[in-house]
Amino acid sequence: ISQVSEAMGFEAREVIAHNPWQLMRDVSGIGFATADALARVTGADMNSSMRIEAAISHFMRTHVESHGHCCAEITTIAGIVSKEIGVSPERIVNTINASSDRSKEDLETASDHWYVVEAGLVYRAGIYRAETGIVNRIIEMMSRGPRMSREYASELIERVAAEEGIKLDGSQHEAATLSMMFPIVVITGGPGTGKSTIQ
Repeated sequence: ISQVSEAMGFEAREVIAHNPWQLMRDVSGIGFATADALARVTGADMNSSMRIEAAISHFMRTHVESHGHCCAEITTIAGIVSKEIGVSPERIVNTINASSDRSKEDLETASDHWYVVEAGLVYRAGIYRAETGIVNRIIEMMSRGPRMSREYASELIERVAAEEGIKLDGSQHEAATLSMMFPIVVITGGPGTGKSTIQ
């Protein structure tokens, strides 16, 4: 309680009375289980949309983002959250879709507590902005075309390799050449295939 009071001051009592799940966002260290237990004690409506939104947020943090993922299938979220809080999957899907509709009205200013649904996948609004921003930036960079001809890039690679005493095989030479030609190149290969050599 002292932690809540310190974080929220005089607003703490009102928040606990009207939306105890808000503590998950506003007070460090309070998760869904604690907020949900407090809600039960205070007689909050356990079928409220606020509780569903909090449960979805908890799922996204613990099952998706903490594992390095940006999104999850809406059907997966609905199925797991439904079992965890005893609310129908349909209500959870409807809650997510309503949040997505709000976000898409003005994506640039959408709260990061809202979601975006795209092709059946659910993203936090902020992560969706970042992901689509990166894609658009890559498209813009690549649309400019090569920075130099293949012949000139190959000549530069051969010259530097000779000066540094580096021996490149055909695939390494090709990867280095493309890296000179384009602003973004994805280089893949298993251990020991020479990826570090061409850096």
